[in-house]
Amino acid sequence: MTGKIQRHAAAVLAVAGLALAGCGDGKSNPSGSKSTSKGSSIVGSGETDGLKILDSLRSVSGKKVPTGGDIYASSVKPNGATPEAVMAENQKPHADSNDADYKESSATTIQLDGTPKVSGNGASATQDAVTIKQDGVYVLSGSFNGTVTVEAPDTAKVKIVLKNANISSSKDSAIRVKTADEAVVIAAEGTSNSLSDTSSYAGNAKGPSAALASSADLTVGGKGELKVTGNANDGISSSDGLVVTGGKISVSAPDDAVRGQDYVVIAGGTLDLNGKGNGIKSENETKSGRGYVLVTGGDLTINGGSSNAVNAKTEIVIAGGNIKIAGSKEGIEAAHVLLAGGKADVKTTDDGINATGVRPWLSVSGGEWRLDTGGDGFDSNGAAYIGGGKMTIYGPTDTRAASLDAETGLEIDGGTLFAAGPSGMDETPSSGSSQTAIKVDAAVKAQTAVTVVESGGKELAKHTPTKDVSSIFFSSADIAKGKEYKIVVDGHEIAKAKAGEFK
Repeated sequence: MTGKIQRHAAAVLAVAGLALAGCGDGKSNPSGSKSTSKGSSIVGSGETDGLKILDSLRSVSGKKVPTGGDIYASSVKPNGATPEAVMAENQKPHADSNDADYKESSATTIQLDGTPKVSGNGASATQDAVTIKQDGVYVLSGSFNGTVTVEAPDTAKVKIVLKNANISSSKDSAIRVKTADEAVVIAAEGTSNSLSDTSSYAGNAKGPSAALASSADLTVGGKGELKVTGNANDGISSSDGLVVTGGKISVSAPDDAVRGQDYVVIAGGTLDLNGKGNGIKSENETKSGRGYVLVTGGDLTINGGSSNAVNAKTEIVIAGGNIKIAGSKEGIEAAHVLLAGGKADVKTTDDGINATGVRPWLSVSGGEWRLDTGGDGFDSNGAAYIGGGKMTIYGPTDTRAASLDAETGLEIDGGTLFAAGPSGMDETPSSGSSQTAIKVDAAVKAQTAVTVVESGGKELAKHTPTKDVSSIFFSSADIAKGKEYKIVVDGHEIAKAKAGEFK
C-alpha cells in the first residue's frame, strides 16, 4: 500500500455518502469477457488444457528476450498483454507436454530395498548411495535411506521413474541432480511415492537444499502420487528451470515449497503446496527473460505462510488452472502480473494480488478471480488494466488499505469487477477507460447480500461480502454512462448511483 496514505490524505470517509466513478460509454457484452489486448491468444480461443497451452506458448517463447542487462525491460504494456507477448520476452520452458512419457520395457531397474540392486546400464549402487551416470530411463522401487545422485554428461536427459519408491536421507537430498541437461522425475501411475531430506546439510554442500534438488533443468510429472518433505529449506528446488506436468503432488517445507531459479511452470497435476516461506518462487535477478512463473493448468492449493503464495522476480502469468490460496500473508506478487485465464480463490492476511518492483503493472484479460484480503486486494505500484474476466474483491477493513489501488491509474475496458472494502482510499477508472462504473460509500455488514439493480428492475450483480465494508464498486459491460442504478442490501434499497459521474 506504498504511497496510498499520502495520496489519499485528503479523502473524507463518508458513511451513506454517494460517489460515482468512470468514463466512456458502457459496451454491450453480457459475458463480461471483452479484452482489448492486442494479438491472438490460445487462452482467448477457449482452450483450457494446460499441457496444450504450454506447448502453444513454448512455440513463441524466447523470441524477443530483451538485451542490455535490465531484467525488467519489456515492450509489453498492461493494456496489450497476452500470454504470448509476455512469454516471447522470456526464456523458453525446457519441457513440453510429452516430457514425462517413458518406455519401461527398455529401462534400467533399481530395487532399493536393503542394498540397492541395479539391473541394466548407467547406474551403480552402494548401501546408502545410488549414482546415475548416463542418459536413460531408470525405474526405482522400494524403500531407501540414502541419496539418489545424477552425475551425467551435460547433454544427458535422465528420467527417474518412481514406482512405489520411498527415499529419505539423513545427510543430503533424497534425489540430487548434480550434472545433466535435464532430469525428469516421474510418479508412475497407480503408485505412491515419497521423498524427504536431511534437516542439516554439510557446510560444503553444493546446489539447492531440498528433498528433490537439481542443478539442471527439472521436470516433475506422471500420474501417480508423490509426497515431498523438505526438512532443511525447500521441498522441490532447481537452480535452472522447473516444470510440473502432472501427478498428485504434496510438498511441505520450512522455506519454499517449490522453487525454480530461472522459472517455474505448472501445466498439470494436483498440487498441495505448503511452504513457510513461499509456496512457489522464481528469483533469477541477473539474466533477462528469467525469474518468472507461468501457470497453464492444474489444480493448486497453496499456503505461502509468512510470505507469498506465488512470488516471481519478473513476471507471473496465469493462463489456466484452478488455484486456491489460503493461509498466506500475500497472494500473488511480481513486477508484472497477467491474469489471462483459469480461476483463483485467494485469501490472505495482507495484499491479494500485488504488482511491485521496477516499472510494475497488473493486467487482467480473462479468468475468474475472488480475493478476500486483509491488505490491498488488487494492488499495482504502477499501472493497472482490466480488459476481461471476472474479478470479485472482499476487503480489507483497514482504512489505510484499499480493495482497488493503482499508483498511476486503473484503466477498465472490459470484464466484470465487484469490489467491497473501506471508503476513502479506493480507486476509480482512469480517464482513458472505455467501460464505466458506479461507486457507493455505504456501511454494509459482513455476510449481507449486496445487489446492483438497474432502473427497470434487472439484477446485474449479487455478492455477499465476507467483511464489514463501507464502499461498493461495480463495473461491467452492462453499466451505461449516465444511467441510474440501485444498490440493494438485504432486499432494501440504500442508495442510487448514476454511472460515470464522480462527486
